[in-house]
Amino acid sequence: MTFVANLLLLVAAFLGAQLAVAWGELGSYPLHGDKSGMAGFGAIIILMPMRWLAVAVALAIGVGRRAQVMMVLALHLALGVAAYRVFEWIAAAIQRDLGGPQKVAIGFGVVVPVAVWLTAFWAVNRQWLGRRPVVTALVVVAVLAGHLAGWRSGSIR
Repeated sequence: MTFVANLLLLVAAFLGAQLAVAWGELGSYPLHGDKSGMAGFGAIIILMPMRWLAVAVALAIGVGRRAQVMMVLALHLALGVAAYRVFEWIAAAIQRDLGGPQKVAIGFGVVVPVAVWLTAFWAVNRQWLGRRPVVTALVVVAVLAGHLAGWRSGSIR
């Protein structure tokens, strides 16, 4: 099961980096002028549930105990709903030429996904993480770098 969970986490890391690109675009979308390019944000609506499910299964495998699984998945669901609602809030603000909400896009494009992914990674691999600190550090740096690179490439206009 650990292999399956790590495979799902690998998929989730790639999806998360792609989502960071979309969130970066959302966070830097030009307020005045043509809004026809906003249809491209449909990728967030498509990729977010895919990433959410991959991480949810990995979390369920990593946590193991039934009561804890339900609590962790409920929290994961709450974060997923919050991320979707923030996406809607930012998109609506852009349509009204209000830039304030765009500042929180990095939180749901990089900070929250990386924290949740790393939590799932720890839950699945906690038996060997302490024995292999270099591998652990490389994984943390790679996931964070991938999300930040995605964010940066999305926010460059």
